[in-house]
Amino acid sequence: MVQTARSAAEDLFKRPDPDKASDAGKLQDFRSGQSLRKQEARRDELQERLEKRRTGASPSAVFFRAPS
Repeated sequence: MVQTARSAAEDLFKRPDPDKASDAGKLQDFRSGQSLRKQEARRDELQERLEKRRTGASPSAVFFRAPS
């Protein structure tokens, strides 16, 4: 039952197939590429933030460090 409801919901929000004579296919390809680039950018930014935390290059990490 859960699978049935899930597939119905996916069908509800699925984009229609583009017409052959229109530029909808190009637009759909462009949007999918754009979303992939956005995901990659988020992943890269997250990786940079994690790397800064590991190395201690963050100014806030230096500010809150306890004196030795």
